[in-house]
Amino acid sequence: MSTVKQQTMWSEYEFEIYHKIDKGESISTFDDWKAIYQSVISQYTNKKRKYNDYQLYGSIMVPHYYYDFYVYKYSIGYLVANFFFNQYKQKGQVAIKDYIDNFLSKGCSLDPIDLLKECGINLDDQSFYEEAFQNFAKKIDEYIKIGNKFFKLKI
Repeated sequence: MSTVKQQTMWSEYEFEIYHKIDKGESISTFDDWKAIYQSVISQYTNKKRKYNDYQLYGSIMVPHYYYDFYVYKYSIGYLVANFFFNQYKQKGQVAIKDYIDNFLSKGCSLDPIDLLKECGINLDDQSFYEEAFQNFAKKIDEYIKIGNKFFKLKI
């Protein structure tokens, strides 16, 4: 679950980098990179604190940021995997057969977004994301119950 948040945050950072470049703005110093990175972190963590240079080295150390704008795919992949897993929990072996026959075996026969639509996943539909985050909320509730049971927590 944290993967979705982290990769989405990094994807937004990557988007902001490309957006500035597209507008002709310079990002030529570490301070430029840090400012963008800190701005995005603040949006996702609700933390308005200042980070030191060591905490912001991630803004320049991840080579994913510098080509092909693909970091967001980690988040999407996690959400899609959870969708398929939920289908398996509901339908059992039928879902596995559908997953193999209608997704894995099709390879690159279609664009990924069209292939997913054929499998019942519409990434353009807000309800897909709402369902995914409702599922995450249920998992968090389960973790809290387990924590309360084993550690006698009062949350």
